[in-house]
Amino acid sequence: MIYSVSRANATPSPYLFMEKRLVRIAPMYWLMSVLMVIGLIIRPGIFNSAVLDTGHVIQSLLFIPHFHPGIPQAVMPMLVPGWTLTYEIYFYLLFALFISSGSIGRFVLPSTAIIVISVIAVHLLPGEGAIARFLSNPIALEFVLGMAVGLAYLKGWLASRRIAPFAAFAAFALIVFCSSVDSRLWTAGAFSALLVYFAVSSSIKVRPGMHLLLQALGDSSYSLYLSHIFVIGMTTMIWKRVGITAANSSYLSATSYILLCTILSVIIGFVVFRYVERPITGIARSLLAARRERYSAVVTGRS
Repeated sequence: MIYSVSRANATPSPYLFMEKRLVRIAPMYWLMSVLMVIGLIIRPGIFNSAVLDTGHVIQSLLFIPHFHPGIPQAVMPMLVPGWTLTYEIYFYLLFALFISSGSIGRFVLPSTAIIVISVIAVHLLPGEGAIARFLSNPIALEFVLGMAVGLAYLKGWLASRRIAPFAAFAAFALIVFCSSVDSRLWTAGAFSALLVYFAVSSSIKVRPGMHLLLQALGDSSYSLYLSHIFVIGMTTMIWKRVGITAANSSYLSATSYILLCTILSVIIGFVVFRYVERPITGIARSLLAARRERYSAVVTGRS
């Protein structure tokens, strides 16, 4: 956000910024959530922890933090991967408030707001509530780290290109090594930020074919993220039905299962992006553009 907004020809209004972000993430999230509801109606046990509850469905669609009725003490929506989208909406709201404050202000002010809100949530809000647990989760502070990387890239505060690839590899190794450490913010969070920072500081060149492949993977990443839970569910069901050894019963079986799920998730994610996400997003943008034009015409007519 720091980079893309700063590179735009004109700083969007908070309303226009939120509108664009919602158009980007909401239609596909709502569609996948509705598909999950349909799946639960047809086959209730198709998703391990999913529960068909009206309040749960409504709060999930509205990005409202709440406890998942099927996962004790977990603040998650019905479509479990959507928990990160709830944090994204939270971040977008704070970022929109200070979007006109310049590149430094867009980093300092939302970062300060996130930190202050986290402190308030930890010390002043009831600790057992879903909202308090959501706001006090240290993962919210990782947005601060991400904005710091974006600001560094925007200002050209990058690491040496000679050491950056090695530093990126070291950061990745630290992420793996510290995966079992309890403090996510200062391990996986900080090291992930360093990995991205050193990656954008590198000047590694890839072949044209590989570049296109990586670009396609990046373009379809959102569809992949939302659809992979369906792919894994269907793969697991077929895996068991055809009588293949259970996924966790042997190293070879588990490896084959993971590899199959990964390949299918990537392929289906790209298909969903190409034939579902892109058309739906295009339609939503066209509808909003037409609404803005009608509103402008009404305002012009009155004046």
